[in-house]
Order: sequence, then C-alpha cells, then structure tokens
Amino acid sequence: MIIGSHVIVFSSDPEADRAFFADVLGHPHVDAGGGWLIFKLPPAELAVHPSDGPGLATALAAYRICRIQSVAGEVLVSVFAHA
Repeated sequence: MIIGSHVIVFSSDPEADRAFFADVLGHPHVDAGGGWLIFKLPPAELAVHPSDGPGLATALAAYRICRIQSVAGEVLVSVFAHA
C-alpha cells in the first residue's frame, strides 16, 4: 500500500510558486533554510525547486510504499483495466 509521497516541483519561478502554496493554498510549511520551504501535505511533503530555464517546469513524485508486491500487483491490474 502507498502510505505517503514526496513531491518535487521544478519551477522557473520557485519563489512565486512557494508563495502560491503558502499564501494562496495555505499549506503549512517549514523553512528548511535559505528560503527552501517544505510543505506538509496529508500524508506527504511538497518542495519547489528551480528549473533549468523558462518553460522547463516538470514534476517528480516519489511514493512511500509498504507491501511493495501487493501494490505492484494492484497497479498492474489497474493499468490493464484502463487500457
């Protein structure tokens, strides 16, 4: 079962995106130092990183999983069911 995740958003304007998550969406956060805000998401975290340039914003999601064999099977069944 997936028990959480850590999401990283790469951004060409990380300060504005961090402000959006903090001020507009109101996500609780901590400052990891130097203005690096880590946002609490139930049950996950979200971080905004600078990208290599304009228009190159991407996202990466990493999941915390227990019972990986069970989760892998469930995901495969779901993928084939929606194919």
